[in-house]
Amino acid sequence: MRKNSIKKTALELLQNETSFTRKQMQFAVFKAQGKKGDELNTYREGYYSVAFQDWDRDGLIERIDRGLYKVTKLGKKYVQDPSTIKLIKLKARNQRLEKSNKRMHTQIWDLRISKRELDEENTNLRDEVDALRDEVDALREKARQFDVLKEAIQIFKNA
Repeated sequence: MRKNSIKKTALELLQNETSFTRKQMQFAVFKAQGKKGDELNTYREGYYSVAFQDWDRDGLIERIDRGLYKVTKLGKKYVQDPSTIKLIKLKARNQRLEKSNKRMHTQIWDLRISKRELDEENTNLRDEVDALRDEVDALREKARQFDVLKEAIQIFKNA
């Protein structure tokens, strides 16, 4: 059988309290670590704030007033079955991924529509450029004819 985690054991010790302080949470962790009697007063160092913030973020405890906390319903469920929190986190992650997937799907369709519109605009612009080329070619031809006529007039004047 798997050994209980320190978090589970500490929450188990605190779950019947109507409220408790950070110091009481710390002592519950010490007891969960197996410390007894005088050891509880000598081991006061450690980075418990991060762990307690995680418990709060995960919904296992909640702050009810300045410096006072309580174990939530989810915290009590966690004491009964620690995999509960994993399941809840997985469900939340799955919902976030599904939402992200829908958003990406929508963005892909928006991009496809934009691409189609840009392709149409590109085709129209190419057609306009081709028409302008034809006009330029026609103007060049008229300019060439004008130059020929001008030469002919110059030759006729000189003759």
